[in-house]
Amino acid sequence: MVGAQLYVYMQEYERLGWDFEASLDEILGEIREAGYQAVEGFLHFCATKEGAEHWRGLLARYDLRAPSLYTGGNLYEPPPPDPALNDYLATLAPRHREVLCARFGAGDNPPLMIEEIERALGLSRRDIQRIEGEALSELRQLARHQARLPGVVDHILEAAQWANAAHCQALVINPDVKRERKTDAELRWQAFHLDLLGAGLKRLEMALWIHNHDAEMRDNARELRANLDWTDPNRVGFCADVHWIWRGGGDPYAYLERYGSRVGSLHLRNSRGGVWSEELGDGDVDYRRVAAILREQGFRGPLVVELAIETGTPQTRPLAESLRLSRAYVQEVFGV
Repeated sequence: MVGAQLYVYMQEYERLGWDFEASLDEILGEIREAGYQAVEGFLHFCATKEGAEHWRGLLARYDLRAPSLYTGGNLYEPPPPDPALNDYLATLAPRHREVLCARFGAGDNPPLMIEEIERALGLSRRDIQRIEGEALSELRQLARHQARLPGVVDHILEAAQWANAAHCQALVINPDVKRERKTDAELRWQAFHLDLLGAGLKRLEMALWIHNHDAEMRDNARELRANLDWTDPNRVGFCADVHWIWRGGGDPYAYLERYGSRVGSLHLRNSRGGVWSEELGDGDVDYRRVAAILREQGFRGPLVVELAIETGTPQTRPLAESLRLSRAYVQEVFGV
């Protein structure tokens, strides 16, 4: 399935002073006319029941699918202390309390990874996930405690329920970046929140795919590797933004090979001489090599064309025409 990301339309409409979201009807019509079967919008489209119904109606009007929606959020900060959570933890059996404290972090300590809990408590991964799931499920039902999952996770999951009703199958998330380097503790909290979010989406029969920009590629891709290596592959997948990996100094082909089993979708854009091109085509990233890797891995997920404009990007034709040319290129190179 080949889709188009709406980011470039948001850029263009903001530049022209036009209302992007009020123009979605027209935009989706252009995308369908350009030959796409799918579109990737933004989770806030489905923040309410009415918003989700409107989005679903637009998709139906143009016979488009939206297998994924894009979102972000501050996942690296620990949640504020919650006395109600402490009251609830005191009611648990000792083993359940140990597991949940280890996963949530106790006091000033960051949460532990599942592998660390396996070693510390002598439990299997399956037992840890079962205990964690049972405890969190009960925690959410204890309204008298007013206890909730960490705020940003809960907020995203609430919107995901409406997105799910609009037939969205996955969320693509790019955790908020920091100007300065994230600490190891912050990366642990981020991985923990991603795991929690992935588990919640799994209960909705949805997937979670981590997206990357170039910031995650700093320090030999320290943050991207933490996001993937410190999370459960059964809960957290990968939306590989191939060009951002390249621009961040990484080897996109090596990352696709290393994390191929976790790739749920790809964002496709290219540049020539380091500047984003007007349409997807041959350039700095060798997409023919990318296509060969995906074929070898048996990849069947969405390919999402994400054009974007920066200083120096040529603008010689209507955006709809650039999307049409990009769609033809995907057909030529990827065979879909």
